[in-house]
Amino acid sequence: MTWRVEPIQAKLNLAKVFKEKAHLRDPSQVDYWVTRGYERLAEAELHHTYTTYLYQYLCPDVREI
Repeated sequence: MTWRVEPIQAKLNLAKVFKEKAHLRDPSQVDYWVTRGYERLAEAELHHTYTTYLYQYLCPDVREI
């Protein structure tokens, strides 16, 4: 990849993912998705999973491929 996503755009893309889940009202579902997000972030940070997994949330073009 030779292109770069600016930090502001990455934040906007991540906010879009949060807004997709904004319809959830059941506390157990909200807890599930928050916990899942933290786990995936921690796994990527510790290199237990591929850090490129996070690209789908930060880079809009990757989600469409």
